[in-house]
Amino acid sequence: MGEVLSQEEVDALLAGLTGGNIKSGTDAPAKDGAFAPYDFTNQDRVVRGKLPTLEMVHERFTRFFRQSISGAMQRIVDVNMLNADMTKFGEFMRGQSIPSSYHIFRLDPLKGSSLLVLEGKLVYTMVNSFFGGKGTSYYKMEGRDFTPIENRLIKTVVDIMLRDYARAWQPVQKLDVIHMRSEVNPQFVSIVTTSDPVWVVEIEMSFEDVSEKLFFCLPYSTIEPLKEKLRARFQSESMDTENTWAGRIKESLRQVPIDLRVRLGTSEITAREVMNLKVGDILPLKERNGTALNVYLEDVLKFRAVGGVTRGSKSIQITDILKQEP
Repeated sequence: MGEVLSQEEVDALLAGLTGGNIKSGTDAPAKDGAFAPYDFTNQDRVVRGKLPTLEMVHERFTRFFRQSISGAMQRIVDVNMLNADMTKFGEFMRGQSIPSSYHIFRLDPLKGSSLLVLEGKLVYTMVNSFFGGKGTSYYKMEGRDFTPIENRLIKTVVDIMLRDYARAWQPVQKLDVIHMRSEVNPQFVSIVTTSDPVWVVEIEMSFEDVSEKLFFCLPYSTIEPLKEKLRARFQSESMDTENTWAGRIKESLRQVPIDLRVRLGTSEITAREVMNLKVGDILPLKERNGTALNVYLEDVLKFRAVGGVTRGSKSIQITDILKQEP
């Protein structure tokens, strides 16, 4: 450890710095490149970290949509999430193929709009499959627009997607997914500025001979109110499965038949009296008329009750619930 300065030495040092007698070394100009400019308007600072629950939502969507689209096409279509990552909206749009089918939707009550993108090859593959083809990627797309039949088919598939998308969000946050409009020209798809951060989820649809992609583009500003839920890891598939099974088990237990018996009274007799019993004999009971009756569930005493008659049938009325001894 170095030598500790005395109070007088500390005062002398401060006086020298204040009077300029001692150079501090901070007056030297900074070298070029020593400092990096920082733009406070840039939102890159918010993109750090993953959102595991957001990925879980889209994994759940792929399962829902796999069942829905396979049923609609009457053939097996595999749907899988490939990646979920943050980028800038401008970079995402520059990477899209032409033509593509763009669908703008809202996650009500969240603010802002989100985007669903179907690549042109995916659209033509789905059209081919819907009309009995095996699906192929050999399409000449340059300079071609979607036909009215293709647009109508796209709208049907998108409606199925957004319905399943709302179901996928349900365990995290109840959202109404509202389709706003469809576009083919990417210039009219400005849901945010080009520099704004967006979460892009890449999903692959696999047909018999080909695999094509679709994308969900969610502005960070839209899902920011849910960031704490989306960063949490408690929303897991195992919990969903456990909750589902727990509900089924509870419902099944409620349907289990239980033996209920009411003891009207007791009496003590000898073996000789038992041997001499005949029809019409009267056995006096220890309990008086109006005494509370014991009610047993599976031979366990649980209730007290009084006897009576209701609509011509013998009945009991529960008067006390007995707590089981620990």
